[in-house]
Amino acid sequence: MMLKICLDILPDEEHRAWLEAKALEVSTGAKASKFYLAFSSAPRKTSKAPLTLRLAQLEQLRSLQPAFNPATWTIDELCRVTLMTCLPTETNHEVLEKLFGTADMRESVALYKGLSFLENAEAFRLRAIDGLRTNITPVFDAIALDNPYAEKYFAEQPWNQMVLKAMFMERPLYRVYGLDRRRNKTLALILRDYAHERWSAHRSVSTELWRNAVGFIDAPLLEDLQRVLNEGTGRERFAAALAIRESGLAEADTILDKAGIAPADLPEWDELGRAEEADKTLG
Repeated sequence: MMLKICLDILPDEEHRAWLEAKALEVSTGAKASKFYLAFSSAPRKTSKAPLTLRLAQLEQLRSLQPAFNPATWTIDELCRVTLMTCLPTETNHEVLEKLFGTADMRESVALYKGLSFLENAEAFRLRAIDGLRTNITPVFDAIALDNPYAEKYFAEQPWNQMVLKAMFMERPLYRVYGLDRRRNKTLALILRDYAHERWSAHRSVSTELWRNAVGFIDAPLLEDLQRVLNEGTGRERFAAALAIRESGLAEADTILDKAGIAPADLPEWDELGRAEEADKTLG
Protein backbone atom coordinates (compact mmCIF):
# COMPACT_ATOMS: atom_id res chain seq x y z
CA MET A 1 0.00 0.00 0.00
CA MET A 2 2.71 2.48 1.01
CA LEU A 3 4.78 1.67 -2.08
CA LYS A 4 1.80 2.20 -4.37
CA ILE A 5 1.05 5.58 -2.77
CA CYS A 6 4.65 6.72 -2.95
CA LEU A 7 5.07 5.70 -6.58
CA ASP A 8 1.96 7.71 -7.42
CA ILE A 9 3.39 10.75 -5.64
CA LEU A 10 6.89 10.72 -7.16
CA PRO A 11 6.89 13.17 -10.10
CA ASP A 12 9.92 11.75 -11.91
CA GLU A 13 9.83 8.45 -13.82
CA GLU A 14 13.50 7.74 -13.06
CA HIS A 15 12.83 8.17 -9.33
CA ARG A 16 9.86 5.82 -9.52
CA ALA A 17 11.90 3.16 -11.30
CA TRP A 18 14.67 3.39 -8.71
CA LEU A 19 12.29 3.12 -5.75
CA GLU A 20 10.32 0.24 -7.25
CA ALA A 21 13.49 -1.73 -7.89
CA LYS A 22 14.88 -1.15 -4.39
CA ALA A 23 11.53 -1.92 -2.76
CA LEU A 24 11.43 -5.25 -4.60
CA GLU A 25 14.95 -6.09 -3.40
CA VAL A 26 14.14 -5.22 0.21
CA SER A 27 10.81 -7.04 0.28
CA THR A 28 12.18 -10.26 -1.21
CA GLY A 29 14.78 -10.89 1.47
CA ALA A 30 17.87 -9.08 0.19
CA LYS A 31 20.77 -8.68 2.58
CA ALA A 32 20.42 -5.90 5.13
CA SER A 33 23.29 -4.10 3.43
CA LYS A 34 21.06 -3.62 0.36
CA PHE A 35 18.45 -1.88 2.50
CA TYR A 36 21.06 0.32 4.22
CA LEU A 37 22.49 1.39 0.88
CA ALA A 38 19.07 2.20 -0.57
CA PHE A 39 18.03 4.10 2.57
CA SER A 40 21.23 6.13 2.49
CA SER A 41 20.96 6.78 -1.26
CA ALA A 42 17.36 8.00 -1.28
CA PRO A 43 18.14 11.76 -1.20
CA ARG A 44 20.49 11.39 -4.19
CA LYS A 45 18.32 8.97 -6.12
CA THR A 46 15.07 10.88 -5.60
CA SER A 47 14.82 14.42 -4.23
CA LYS A 48 15.03 16.48 -1.04
CA ALA A 49 12.24 18.73 -2.32
CA PRO A 50 9.20 19.36 -0.10
CA LEU A 51 6.32 16.99 -0.58
CA THR A 52 3.48 18.20 -2.81
CA LEU A 53 0.27 16.18 -2.68
CA ARG A 54 -3.12 16.06 -4.27
CA LEU A 55 -6.03 15.78 -1.86
CA ALA A 56 -6.60 12.14 -2.75
CA GLN A 57 -2.94 11.33 -2.04
CA LEU A 58 -3.09 13.09 1.32
CA GLU A 59 -6.21 11.14 2.23
CA GLN A 60 -4.48 7.88 1.34
CA LEU A 61 -1.52 8.71 3.57
CA ARG A 62 -3.79 9.77 6.42
CA SER A 63 -5.60 6.45 6.14
CA LEU A 64 -2.27 4.92 7.20
CA GLN A 65 -1.06 7.71 9.49
CA PRO A 66 -3.89 9.99 10.65
CA ALA A 67 -1.63 12.83 11.81
CA PHE A 68 0.28 13.05 8.52
CA ASN A 69 1.34 16.67 7.93
CA PRO A 70 2.72 17.10 4.38
CA ALA A 71 4.26 20.46 5.29
CA THR A 72 6.88 18.64 7.37
CA TRP A 73 7.85 15.98 4.82
CA THR A 74 10.26 15.79 1.89
CA ILE A 75 10.18 13.37 -1.04
CA ASP A 76 13.23 11.43 0.11
CA GLU A 77 11.75 10.99 3.60
CA LEU A 78 8.64 9.42 2.10
CA CYS A 79 10.83 7.12 0.00
CA ARG A 80 12.87 6.11 3.03
CA VAL A 81 9.73 5.32 5.01
CA THR A 82 8.41 3.32 2.06
CA LEU A 83 11.59 1.23 2.09
CA MET A 84 11.12 0.68 5.84
CA THR A 85 7.65 -0.74 5.22
CA CYS A 86 9.06 -3.15 2.64
CA LEU A 87 11.28 -4.90 5.18
CA PRO A 88 9.87 -8.25 6.32
CA THR A 89 8.47 -7.90 9.84
CA GLU A 90 10.44 -10.97 10.98
CA THR A 91 13.70 -9.09 10.46
CA ASN A 92 12.86 -5.38 10.46
CA HIS A 93 13.44 -4.83 14.16
CA GLU A 94 17.03 -6.04 14.04
CA VAL A 95 17.74 -4.22 10.77
CA LEU A 96 16.24 -0.90 11.85
CA GLU A 97 17.73 -0.99 15.35
CA LYS A 98 21.18 -1.19 13.81
CA LEU A 99 20.39 1.75 11.56
CA PHE A 100 19.10 3.84 14.47
CA GLY A 101 22.52 3.43 16.06
CA THR A 102 24.40 4.94 13.12
CA ALA A 103 21.87 7.29 11.51
CA ASP A 104 22.60 10.95 10.86
CA MET A 105 19.99 13.59 11.70
CA ARG A 106 17.95 13.39 8.49
CA GLU A 107 18.02 9.61 8.56
CA SER A 108 16.86 9.64 12.20
CA VAL A 109 13.97 11.94 11.33
CA ALA A 110 12.79 9.55 8.60
CA LEU A 111 13.19 6.53 10.88
CA TYR A 112 11.08 7.98 13.67
CA LYS A 113 8.47 9.30 11.26
CA GLY A 114 8.29 5.86 9.70
CA LEU A 115 7.56 3.85 12.85
CA SER A 116 3.81 4.50 12.68
CA PHE A 117 3.66 2.96 9.21
CA LEU A 118 5.11 -0.40 10.27
CA GLU A 119 2.89 -3.43 10.78
CA ASN A 120 4.78 -4.26 13.99
CA ALA A 121 5.10 -0.64 15.13
CA GLU A 122 4.65 -1.52 18.81
CA ALA A 123 7.90 -3.51 18.75
CA PHE A 124 9.76 -0.18 18.51
CA ARG A 125 8.14 1.43 21.56
CA LEU A 126 11.31 1.47 23.68
CA ARG A 127 13.30 2.87 20.76
CA ALA A 128 10.82 5.74 20.38
CA ILE A 129 10.89 6.48 24.11
CA ASP A 130 14.68 6.47 24.09
CA GLY A 131 14.64 8.81 21.09
CA LEU A 132 12.91 11.48 23.16
CA ARG A 133 16.15 12.05 25.05
CA THR A 134 17.49 13.96 22.06
CA ASN A 135 17.95 17.71 22.12
CA ILE A 136 17.96 17.85 18.31
CA THR A 137 14.67 19.57 17.53
CA PRO A 138 13.88 17.91 14.15
CA VAL A 139 14.46 14.46 15.67
CA PHE A 140 12.31 15.22 18.72
CA ASP A 141 9.60 16.62 16.47
CA ALA A 142 9.62 13.46 14.35
CA ILE A 143 8.46 11.51 17.41
CA ALA A 144 6.36 14.06 19.27
CA LEU A 145 4.64 16.13 16.57
CA ASP A 146 2.25 15.12 13.79
CA ASN A 147 2.79 11.49 14.72
CA PRO A 148 0.20 9.15 16.31
CA TYR A 149 2.85 6.76 17.61
CA ALA A 150 3.15 8.15 21.14
CA GLU A 151 -0.58 8.36 21.75
CA LYS A 152 -1.06 4.78 20.65
CA TYR A 153 1.90 3.07 22.29
CA PHE A 154 3.27 5.15 25.18
CA ALA A 155 2.24 4.50 28.77
CA GLU A 156 1.34 7.52 30.91
CA GLN A 157 4.84 8.22 32.26
CA PRO A 158 6.70 8.48 28.92
CA TRP A 159 3.74 10.38 27.47
CA ASN A 160 3.93 12.94 30.26
CA GLN A 161 7.69 13.22 29.90
CA MET A 162 7.28 13.86 26.19
CA VAL A 163 4.74 16.64 26.70
CA LEU A 164 6.84 18.26 29.43
CA LYS A 165 9.93 18.16 27.24
CA ALA A 166 7.93 19.66 24.39
CA MET A 167 7.16 22.55 26.75
CA PHE A 168 10.85 22.92 27.68
CA MET A 169 11.83 22.91 24.02
CA GLU A 170 9.03 25.35 23.18
CA ARG A 171 7.46 23.02 20.64
CA PRO A 172 3.84 23.53 19.50
CA LEU A 173 1.65 21.30 21.65
CA TYR A 174 -1.37 21.55 19.35
CA ARG A 175 0.57 19.33 16.95
CA VAL A 176 0.96 16.55 19.56
CA TYR A 177 -1.51 14.01 18.24
CA GLY A 178 -3.98 12.83 20.87
CA LEU A 179 -3.06 15.57 23.35
CA ASP A 180 -6.62 16.00 24.62
CA ARG A 181 -7.32 12.27 24.78
CA ARG A 182 -4.19 11.63 26.85
CA ARG A 183 -4.80 14.35 29.45
CA ASN A 184 -4.23 13.11 32.99
CA LYS A 185 -4.09 14.48 36.51
CA THR A 186 -0.39 13.74 36.94
CA LEU A 187 0.49 15.74 33.83
CA ALA A 188 -1.71 18.65 34.92
CA LEU A 189 0.16 18.83 38.25
CA ILE A 190 3.58 18.48 36.59
CA LEU A 191 2.82 21.35 34.25
CA ARG A 192 1.43 23.45 37.12
CA ASP A 193 4.79 23.06 38.89
CA TYR A 194 6.52 23.99 35.65
CA ALA A 195 4.40 27.14 35.38
CA HIS A 196 5.34 28.15 38.92
CA GLU A 197 9.03 27.66 38.13
CA ARG A 198 8.65 29.91 35.10
CA TRP A 199 6.81 32.56 37.09
CA SER A 200 9.44 32.46 39.85
CA ALA A 201 12.09 33.15 37.22
CA HIS A 202 9.95 36.01 35.84
CA ARG A 203 9.44 34.14 32.58
CA SER A 204 6.27 33.68 30.56
CA VAL A 205 4.25 30.47 30.35
CA SER A 206 3.02 29.02 27.07
CA THR A 207 -0.70 29.48 26.55
CA GLU A 208 -0.84 25.83 25.48
CA LEU A 209 0.15 24.59 28.93
CA TRP A 210 -3.34 25.17 30.30
CA ARG A 211 -4.90 22.89 27.69
CA ASN A 212 -3.63 19.97 29.75
CA ALA A 213 -5.43 21.24 32.87
CA VAL A 214 -8.90 20.71 31.40
CA GLY A 215 -10.83 18.24 33.54
CA PHE A 216 -8.40 18.41 36.45
CA ILE A 217 -8.89 21.89 37.86
CA ASP A 218 -8.76 21.76 41.64
CA ALA A 219 -8.61 24.80 43.96
CA PRO A 220 -4.86 25.49 43.47
CA LEU A 221 -5.10 25.17 39.68
CA LEU A 222 -8.16 27.41 39.64
CA GLU A 223 -6.23 29.99 41.61
CA ASP A 224 -3.45 29.88 39.02
CA LEU A 225 -5.91 30.26 36.16
CA GLN A 226 -7.57 33.21 37.83
CA ARG A 227 -4.12 34.76 38.22
CA VAL A 228 -3.66 34.42 34.46
CA LEU A 229 -7.09 35.92 33.87
CA ASN A 230 -6.15 38.91 35.99
CA GLU A 231 -2.54 39.44 34.90
CA GLY A 232 -2.05 37.74 31.53
CA THR A 233 -1.95 39.00 27.97
CA GLY A 234 -4.97 38.65 25.71
CA ARG A 235 -3.99 35.19 24.41
CA GLU A 236 -2.98 34.00 27.89
CA ARG A 237 -6.32 35.09 29.29
CA PHE A 238 -8.15 33.27 26.50
CA ALA A 239 -6.24 30.06 27.34
CA ALA A 240 -7.11 30.30 31.03
CA ALA A 241 -10.73 31.02 30.15
CA LEU A 242 -10.89 28.03 27.78
CA ALA A 243 -9.50 25.69 30.45
CA ILE A 244 -12.05 26.94 32.99
CA ARG A 245 -14.98 26.71 30.57
CA GLU A 246 -14.09 23.25 29.24
CA SER A 247 -13.60 21.82 32.72
CA GLY A 248 -17.32 22.26 33.37
CA LEU A 249 -16.89 24.09 36.67
CA ALA A 250 -20.20 25.23 38.15
CA GLU A 251 -18.78 28.71 38.63
CA ALA A 252 -17.18 28.93 35.17
CA ASP A 253 -19.64 31.41 33.68
CA THR A 254 -19.41 33.65 36.75
CA ILE A 255 -15.59 33.64 36.63
CA LEU A 256 -15.51 34.49 32.92
CA ASP A 257 -18.14 37.18 33.36
CA LYS A 258 -16.09 38.86 36.10
CA ALA A 259 -13.05 38.70 33.81
CA GLY A 260 -15.00 40.37 31.01
CA ILE A 261 -14.67 37.40 28.65
CA ALA A 262 -17.67 36.16 26.69
CA PRO A 263 -17.57 32.40 26.00
CA ALA A 264 -18.66 33.05 22.41
CA ASP A 265 -15.50 35.10 21.85
CA LEU A 266 -13.12 32.31 22.84
CA PRO A 267 -10.97 30.76 20.07
CA GLU A 268 -10.25 27.03 19.76
CA TRP A 269 -7.16 25.52 21.36
CA ASP A 270 -5.56 24.79 17.98
CA GLU A 271 -6.05 28.41 16.97
CA LEU A 272 -4.19 29.56 20.07
CA GLY A 273 -1.43 27.04 19.36
CA ARG A 274 -1.02 28.14 15.76
CA ALA A 275 -0.81 31.79 16.83
CA GLU A 276 1.86 31.00 19.40
CA GLU A 277 3.83 28.91 16.90
CA ALA A 278 3.67 31.75 14.38
CA ASP A 279 4.98 34.22 16.95
CA LYS A 280 7.96 31.97 17.73
CA THR A 281 8.68 31.46 14.05
CA LEU A 282 8.68 35.21 13.42
CA GLY A 283 10.72 35.84 16.56
